[in-house]
Amino acid sequence: MKNLIKSFTLCIIVCLTIEANGQLPDQYWTDLVTEQPEGYVVDDNGDVHLYSAEALAWLISVTNGLNGQETDDFDDKTIYLEENIDLSAALWIPLAGKNTIIDGFKGCFDGKEHVIDGLTMTNGISNYWAMGLFGKT
Repeated sequence: MKNLIKSFTLCIIVCLTIEANGQLPDQYWTDLVTEQPEGYVVDDNGDVHLYSAEALAWLISVTNGLNGQETDDFDDKTIYLEENIDLSAALWIPLAGKNTIIDGFKGCFDGKEHVIDGLTMTNGISNYWAMGLFGKT
């Protein structure tokens, strides 16, 4: 019988910043990254290694079924953050935050003590479950 208790490990530091001049980026990451970038590497186990802001942004499309992708809840898989990431170039949409086909992110996100900086969101994405790096876990 499959163990019904899932564990979730989030080993990252997320730094939320507000621009002093009140200016927000005018695009969402999902508009900037419309296909899998080089920094998004899937290993032989199906685990994902993220090496850039674009790679982390591509994870939005994969978990939410955007940009032509099937939704993936990453059950029994691990996402590894391999570099510090600056997300200030565009607006963030929560991972596993849009599509109700999946019941949240079910994998392990291992930040490997790296920092995600500049995560910026607006309340204009009210059709999402929550505001943060993840919508639902």
